[in-house]
Amino acid sequence: MNVSRIAPFAQLPPSGLKLDLQRYVSTGVATKTRDTAALCQGTQQVPSAVCVINARSTRGSLWKWSHGNIGHAAQILFKCWSFFDSQPPGAQRYIWPRIPPPYAYTMEWSRGVANAMNVTWATRPPSCARFWAVPAREGFPGKVESYFNRVGAAQTLAMLVLPPEARTQVEMGMRVGVNNHAIRGWQHAAEFVSHILANLPSGVVSAAEWTMTGKTLREQAALIAEHDVLIAPHGAQNANFVFVREGTVVLEMFEAAYVLPMYLALALDAGAAAAFIMVAGASTVDAAVLKTMGSKDTVGSEWSRRSQGGIQTIGMGSMIPALHAMLDARRARQGHTRHVHSQNGSVAKPEVAHVPTHGLSAWQAAQKSDMTPPRCLYCTELHDATDAAGDSCCESFEAISGYLDGGYACRSCLRAFSRLNSSAICALQPKSICRIPDLLSP
Repeated sequence: MNVSRIAPFAQLPPSGLKLDLQRYVSTGVATKTRDTAALCQGTQQVPSAVCVINARSTRGSLWKWSHGNIGHAAQILFKCWSFFDSQPPGAQRYIWPRIPPPYAYTMEWSRGVANAMNVTWATRPPSCARFWAVPAREGFPGKVESYFNRVGAAQTLAMLVLPPEARTQVEMGMRVGVNNHAIRGWQHAAEFVSHILANLPSGVVSAAEWTMTGKTLREQAALIAEHDVLIAPHGAQNANFVFVREGTVVLEMFEAAYVLPMYLALALDAGAAAAFIMVAGASTVDAAVLKTMGSKDTVGSEWSRRSQGGIQTIGMGSMIPALHAMLDARRARQGHTRHVHSQNGSVAKPEVAHVPTHGLSAWQAAQKSDMTPPRCLYCTELHDATDAAGDSCCESFEAISGYLDGGYACRSCLRAFSRLNSSAICALQPKSICRIPDLLSP
């Protein structure tokens, strides 16, 4: 691999995936319908909301990893928050681990987020509740995630964490920040910041670089929230992208042998524009992710080794043009528009392949054989679900198995899938892949 060659700055489009937050099981509720206004039987009590952790929904390993890595904890906590956000006001919130380790988070960041969510860690379920099992990674591992079904859910959570003085912001110019990694940091960050301060681009009032080491959750959240343009090497510190303000532009840096833009998906869900720059080594970001996840060297220290070194070849010659592109994108998003625009005002076309929407095995198989219909891997390529092409895509093996396995779907398919009950959708596929996440048995 020629590590001196840098892939161009490119924007990452939203995946279009949505979690099915209505796919829950109720006990002790006065009605069996999906009426969220229903009360507990014989009372005026609002049913509790219980986010269930079980092997069928998290594969077990994700839950274990989440106790030692805040990036994986975010994959649990933020999806649980999406479910809590969909329930009526006054519903008590529980997380119920039903697989080892059966205890609450102890890491300061994860514990702080759970406390802000006002979560009780349950050892047994309440008698009147709605149970929703948190899915594992949606879509291709490491590439596609659905953390929040709506930007407002992320913003509400951010307001619960941010210190009061950081909850409002007066627009006084753009602030550029480098959210560096404490161990695998970008070594040119200080030089980059010094260059910006000595040659302030139009509209930029400050630039800074930091690591999150030793900072409290609130301090980490405030740093992210107060910057308009954020640059970061890949790492768990980017779980804090949940605290971006809508309209922020985020760029993540990758070594070609370790491309996992899951935190960019988080930034998109929180209302930011997402972009990346990577050391070249694959023709597209899709190919780079496939190489990352499909390698035999994807465990433990080998992953850590593969994620180091290459980003140090990303120097000023690559990052200064990328910075100006990000500043242009931020200017265009002032007023919190939902699209990144180019300088001439037209919607900028992403320079990457569309985001795959289905699991690792389905995507790998699709690279080796023709698909029928051939365009069902991408939410962005779906036709309207009311026409024949859209219906056939939503009825494809890949789309249905993605919903069965993880409880997520492209937005245009979700309504059709939601009409099916658990027994009906299990009957559509072999039992070996029917992992309905709302089955409570581990």
